[in-house]
Amino acid sequence: MQVDYPFYIFDEDRGQTFPMIVLPEGYQRVIPKFYEKGGKERIEALAKNLNDSLEGIFGKPDIKLRWDEKRGLIYISVGPSGGLDLSDSGHHFQEHNLGSQTSLISGTIAINYIHELLELE
Repeated sequence: MQVDYPFYIFDEDRGQTFPMIVLPEGYQRVIPKFYEKGGKERIEALAKNLNDSLEGIFGKPDIKLRWDEKRGLIYISVGPSGGLDLSDSGHHFQEHNLGSQTSLISGTIAINYIHELLELE
């Protein structure tokens, strides 16, 4: 499985940091195993722990995850309007309405999700 490692960029025009999350090539073939081995539950637990532990720092981030049986994690919502959406091509996550703080949270979840997928390869 070829991997383009996730990273963060700083967008000078917006004055914010954003995650650049490309999923591993062919990741869809390990999605059934990801679910079987409890990957979804581990990522959900991470999101809950982040939601609870960051409340004192950022306020409760109100993290929500959306899953698809065949495509895996398709949406990471942080706050009322920001998040990462799985692109139509299914190869990367697209940022919308994130700031630096919410980018760090959503990027943390996405990076851990990719780690779980790579562990199955």
